[in-house]
Amino acid sequence: MSKRLRIGIFLYKYHPQLSGGIDTAFVRSILAIVTHAPQHEYIIIANQHSLATLKQKFEDINDVITYHVINPNPPIAERIKYGVKRYLTTPRKQYFVQKLEELNLDILHYPRQEVSTVVDNASIMLTLYDIQHEYYPEFFDEAVLASRRRTYTQSIQNADSIVVATDYTKQTIQEKFPNEAHKVTRIYPGFETNWKKLDVEKAKQQLAQYSLPERFIFYPANPWLHKNHAHLFAALQRLRNQGIVIPLVCTGRLKQQAPATLQQLIIASDLEDIIYDLGYVDEQTLQALYSQAELLVFPSLFEGFGYPILEAQANGCPVVASNATTLPEVAGEGAEFFNPLDIDDIARALKNVWGNLELKQALREKGFENGKRFEWTRYAEEISNLSENQIKV
Repeated sequence: MSKRLRIGIFLYKYHPQLSGGIDTAFVRSILAIVTHAPQHEYIIIANQHSLATLKQKFEDINDVITYHVINPNPPIAERIKYGVKRYLTTPRKQYFVQKLEELNLDILHYPRQEVSTVVDNASIMLTLYDIQHEYYPEFFDEAVLASRRRTYTQSIQNADSIVVATDYTKQTIQEKFPNEAHKVTRIYPGFETNWKKLDVEKAKQQLAQYSLPERFIFYPANPWLHKNHAHLFAALQRLRNQGIVIPLVCTGRLKQQAPATLQQLIIASDLEDIIYDLGYVDEQTLQALYSQAELLVFPSLFEGFGYPILEAQANGCPVVASNATTLPEVAGEGAEFFNPLDIDDIARALKNVWGNLELKQALREKGFENGKRFEWTRYAEEISNLSENQIKV
């Protein structure tokens, strides 16, 4: 029997609805790991503000895991205590490092892109979804770009092992950080939801409040530049000029985002009458949209994985997607692909699938089959093996 490990999962900086698809991915991954290997001890490192939200997200495993809250503003007595300890330590260790080292962890797992604190007595595992800024620096303002370059570089260097979700991401790290390439392991994440198949009437009732057209295509994405809404809107305008009108439903908005960015693009493209911006929607509405849409369109320029593709395929929604970065690897044969920088090619792919019942059915069948490649049990087994081997070294 393998050693019982003390595994810390660093979620101290977690805030809901601030990180897009990464939030969904890390919650599902932790649920899978703990369920697969309950013989280990898991400690969620949290802050007081997010503790209730995390407990809700992990309600299925709260009897197995424990929570450790670190107070950023400790009482005066505690500050004095750790100040003295810092003075006596060589090299001098900050309060936060001392608090983490007191947990006596075997592994400190950072599941959300960044290693913020390094401790001497634990192996550092980093889950990294992408290094987009290395390929599209123009998508970030100068301050954010400088911060990402500094933080991601330090995180990659400080990690003892790095888990990535695709072979594409592994290749990007090998290309940009060749000295750290030996740390990287590709482990496909799993895919499953608690969704139960909706019948047509229930789906229509769920969407009735939005007054959507009978036929539409669907794009769930926060309006970041790399999500490429502008090229998609231009393709829809080009099709309209050819007499082919394809309504589009958009969802997705992070907590700090206003609708202005997307609305400006819609107005500029002169498509206000056929683009429906629903903003943030709950999971039931999301599933209803997948089940009723003619197809999912996913024109992203850069993805660390691309969960909406698997969500669509699981719901029998045909996929029309960008051929960039990780998307062909994730979608497999279950998608019609296009060049996301070529407006004519986006229009071609949409036109091909929009009116072709046979092609839609073929994409549905291939999509269902593709989803079988992504299993949480397999992910959990592989990451547990990596954790145990990391300790043995």
